[in-house]
Amino acid sequence: MEKKEVRNTLTLTSEAIWTPVEDFSAIGDGVTDDRLAIQNAINSGKLVCLSPNKTYKINSSITIEEGKTLFIPTSSTLLFNAESSSYAAVNLGIRGNLLGNGRLHSTRYNWLANNWNYNNPKAAVKILGEGVRLEIGEIAGFEHGVDLGGDYTIVCCNINVGYFINILFCFLINPSVNGCVNECHFHWNAMSVNWDNRLSFRSNSCGVYMDGAGEPNHNTFIGHVEDYYIGLRLSGAFNRFLGLRCESCDYTVLIYAHPSSSLGTRFNTIFGEYGNNSDFYNKILNQQTSRTIQYAVQIYGPEGKNWLNVTYARNYYTFSDSSLKKDVQSINNALSKVLSLKGIKYKDKHLSGDIERDSSYSFGFIAQDLSRELPELTSNIGSENILAIDYIGLIPILVEAIKEQDKILKEINDRLDKLEKGK
Repeated sequence: MEKKEVRNTLTLTSEAIWTPVEDFSAIGDGVTDDRLAIQNAINSGKLVCLSPNKTYKINSSITIEEGKTLFIPTSSTLLFNAESSSYAAVNLGIRGNLLGNGRLHSTRYNWLANNWNYNNPKAAVKILGEGVRLEIGEIAGFEHGVDLGGDYTIVCCNINVGYFINILFCFLINPSVNGCVNECHFHWNAMSVNWDNRLSFRSNSCGVYMDGAGEPNHNTFIGHVEDYYIGLRLSGAFNRFLGLRCESCDYTVLIYAHPSSSLGTRFNTIFGEYGNNSDFYNKILNQQTSRTIQYAVQIYGPEGKNWLNVTYARNYYTFSDSSLKKDVQSINNALSKVLSLKGIKYKDKHLSGDIERDSSYSFGFIAQDLSRELPELTSNIGSENILAIDYIGLIPILVEAIKEQDKILKEINDRLDKLEKGK
C-alpha cells in the first residue's frame, strides 16, 4: 500500500494522509503567531497536523468546525497566549475533532510560579456542540480545562485527557436553561497541581464542577482527582462515575442543586475506590438542605460500604467464616438489650419536591435510640450526620435473647413443677 511520510516522522497510509500545517505557512518556533495558518489549514477540510518537536503559538482562538480535524502528535505543543482577548485556546464545534497525545499549554503555565489570573480566566477547550471528539495528552496552565457550558446542545461527546496540570477547574460543566450536557463520556488519567506559591487559589479549586439550569444528565466519568478543595461538585441527574477516585480533597463530593431545578440533584451513581472510609464518607457535604445524600447519589464506595435506597434480591449471603473473625466473644445480657429497644411503625418522609414512591408503612427502629444501647449496630454517614442501622447485626442478639428467655422460662417451669409436687 502506498505510504506518505509527513516531516520524516509520521508514517501514514494513503487512506489517511495528514497534511502538516507548514503547508499553510505555519512556522512552529514558539514565538511567531501561527493562529491564522493553523486556522486556514483546518478550514481546508484536510486532515491536518502539527509537526513533531515543534511549538506553535496562537494569539487567539482557533475553531474546529463540523467534520474538521486537527492532530497534535506526542512531541508537539499548541501554546495559547493567555493575555489575548479570546477565552479558549480551541473552540470545538459540532462533530469537530482535536486528536493526538500532544500538549495544549497556556503561556501562564509554570510549574513553580503562580501565573493564574482568575479575574480573566482562560480555558484550554470550549465545547460548542454535539458529537465532539477530544483526545489530548496534556492540558496545562489554564484556569479552566474543558468548558461545557452555555446555550449549547452538548450530547454524545467523547472527551479523553491524559493529564491536567495546574488547572483550577478541570471540567466545567455548566449548561444554561437553553443548553444541555447529556450522554457524554469523560475519561482522564490524572490531575496534578503544585500549590506552592498559589495556596490562596486552592479554596476555589474543583476537579469536576457540575452545575447549571440545564441539569447535566446521563453522563459517564472515569478518572482521578487528587489534592483539590472539592473533588466532585455534583449537580444533575442519572450521571455515572465509574472508578472515580478522590484523594486528599477537603470535600470528596459536594452535592448541589441549581435553584431552578424542581427535583434537585438525584439518582446519580458513584462506583470506585476512594482511599479509606473516613477520607471519603466524612468529606461529603450535602448542600441540598431539603433532601438527603441518598436521594442525590447512590454510592458504591470503599470498604464494601454502599448507599442504596431500595434493593431487591432472592437471597443475600454474608461472609461469616471463622477464618475471617478474631477476638470472638459471647453476647451477654442480650435480653436486657432487646427489652430496651422500641420498635416503631412509620412512613418514609418525602420532602418538598421528592417523588412519592410508596405511602405504605414500614417497621424499624430510630437509630438514635438504638445507638444508646447498641452503638456497634449504627453508623454515622457523611458530614450531615445521618445514622444508619445494621439490621442483620440484630439477629445474633435476638437469638441470644431468646435463649436467655428460654432459660428463664425453664427455671420458672422447674419451680412450678416442684411446687406442684410439694402439694
